[in-house]
This record gives sequence, C-alpha cells and structure tokens, in this order.
Amino acid sequence: MVEEPMLGERVAYGLLIISLVGAVSLQAVEINQRRAEVKDLQEEVHTLAREVSTREAELEQAYTDLLGRWEDFEEDATEWTVEEFRITGYAPFDDPAGLCSDGDPTTTRSGTYPTEGRTVAVDPNVIPLGTPLWVEGYGWRMAEDTGGAVRGNHVDVMVDDRAKALQIHGEAVVIYPEEGGGY
Repeated sequence: MVEEPMLGERVAYGLLIISLVGAVSLQAVEINQRRAEVKDLQEEVHTLAREVSTREAELEQAYTDLLGRWEDFEEDATEWTVEEFRITGYAPFDDPAGLCSDGDPTTTRSGTYPTEGRTVAVDPNVIPLGTPLWVEGYGWRMAEDTGGAVRGNHVDVMVDDRAKALQIHGEAVVIYPEEGGGY
C-alpha cells in the first residue's frame, strides 16, 4: 500500500513547484529582455554598417576628386616645392583681441571671403597669393591671406573659432607649385 504524503510534505512540494515555476518565469523574462537587447544591437550594427559604407563612398569620391585636382596641378606646375613649414591657426571671426584681423575679418589679403577648410595665410614672398598648396594634416588649401606674424616658411591655417586656432601649432610638410605653374 502506498502512503499518501502528509499535508506538510504536499505543501512543501507545492511551494517548491511554485518556486521553480517562478524562477523559470523570471528566466524567461530575462531571456526575452536579452533577445530584445540583441535585436537592438543588431539594428545598431546594421545602421553603423550603412554609415560606414556611406562614409567609404564619400572618402572614395573625395580621393577621386583630390586625384583629379592633383593631376590638374601637376600638369600646370613645372616644378613642385616640398618643404617643412611652421604651422599655426587663426580665427578672424572669433578674435576678441583683434590680433588676426586688419579690421575687416570678412576679406582676406587677396580679396576673398575667408573659409575654413580652404583659406591659409602665407608670406607672399615665399608662396604667392592664389597658390594652391597641400599642408600635411590639413589637406589642400589656398594661399589667400597674409598676417603680421606670418614670415618665411610659415602657414597660418584659417578656422572658425579661437579654440581650434589655438590647437594648431607645430611643423608640417607643405607642397606647392613653384612660380610659372600657372597660378
């Protein structure tokens, strides 16, 4: 004859089963949360992969454009000068002391509007105004401005704000066409 479990044992088994069901339910909830996190991360990876692909295409286009510009410069210039220059930065639009401006920050020495990513100040006795030049770490720029402290082998890179200008300092290789290059 099989004995019936006593009431205390049945309650204990019931509580154990309830406890196990609760633990399994909690684990199921945690697994679902992890699945949702994985899904979110997969979507983020997919988004980042698309962004990387877009950036790679932009970089390839920029490289192609630069190569085309280089070929044009190379055809027009009879000789190229490669020298090390002192590099500094200036910010004519964010210049509370007035050190980087002759009074009108909207006009460069060559008469152009100063533009970050294009304009640099040079000593016109070294690099004539209007000359395209390649500055290591900054890329292609145009000699459009001069400055009171820009003498000899010195390039002053134009940026939009003073904080960025103060971070630009050091030495860099500069490549530019010699006179007679059609510029």
